[in-house]
Amino acid sequence: LVTSPGNRRSTIWIHDPASERAISSEGFAVAPRLSRDGTRVFYLSVQDMVANAAYGGGQWVPSSAELRVLNIATGNSETVLPGISIADYDISRDEKEVAYSTTPLDGPSKVWLASLDRRTPPREIAAGDQVSFGADGELVFRSLEGATTFPVRIKKDGSGREPVTTVPILEKSSVSP
Repeated sequence: LVTSPGNRRSTIWIHDPASERAISSEGFAVAPRLSRDGTRVFYLSVQDMVANAAYGGGQWVPSSAELRVLNIATGNSETVLPGISIADYDISRDEKEVAYSTTPLDGPSKVWLASLDRRTPPREIAAGDQVSFGADGELVFRSLEGATTFPVRIKKDGSGREPVTTVPILEKSSVSP
């Protein structure tokens, strides 16, 4: 008999007419996104969670996570950006790019852009987090400016940075096309 008291785990399940099955078996699987054609699932695979001090320790957040993609038909899963710990992400509508943020121990969160085919290396876009693809050629993210955060839009090449609003925000979810 093997037990693991206090062990936390999160699993993503796929349900189709033929079956119902978990797509991840170890650690935490969070933030699933189904591909447009329904053949793949992108998700963050987290090996460890920590209590977020910003929320009084009541919210669990990943200490490190890698972006993975699972082929639903074969069950094969692969890491999208090997060696990169990702805090949050969004997949472009054409599924050619991923925008993501990282949270390094020695500095502020950064917004990055990478091609999903790995033909070009990831590019740092700006300081911030909670990134989403916005209208044509834009990224929308939470800008970290001191103790205040604002929603900001910026072109994918890093130019044209402008605030979406001057009203401070706590969290940013998704962005409509």
